[in-house]
Amino acid sequence: DIPNPFGLLTPGAGVSAMVGNSTWIDNYRNLKERMSNHFQEMAPKQLASGDTTPNILDSSFVVTANATPTTITNFSNGFAFQTLRILVGDANTSFANGSTLQTTSGKTIQAQEGAIYTFTNVNGVWHQNQ
Repeated sequence: DIPNPFGLLTPGAGVSAMVGNSTWIDNYRNLKERMSNHFQEMAPKQLASGDTTPNILDSSFVVTANATPTTITNFSNGFAFQTLRILVGDANTSFANGSTLQTTSGKTIQAQEGAIYTFTNVNGVWHQNQ
């Protein structure tokens, strides 16, 4: 018998014993895949250069790479209460204060390269966190 690290098999049952519809090996593989996906998600997604309303679907951490001056006015495909961290990877990004994105200063801000800005979506409006 192979040892059962998850405590899902009865003693002496061996790897062929079923737990629901899968063996403990399947459970291990599923856990390993979920953990791998979690850590891949932690790597920042690069936003398209020049996009003023970048797509942040399935993202919580993004990086800018704007080749020309770009003012972000909104983030598309966000969801309620989503928190988004933006690593500024260029000297060309700014965030416009407006009806869909609100900065703490109430004004358009020129983002500093290397800084991380955080916004949270509340009722369809992205609020800069302090």
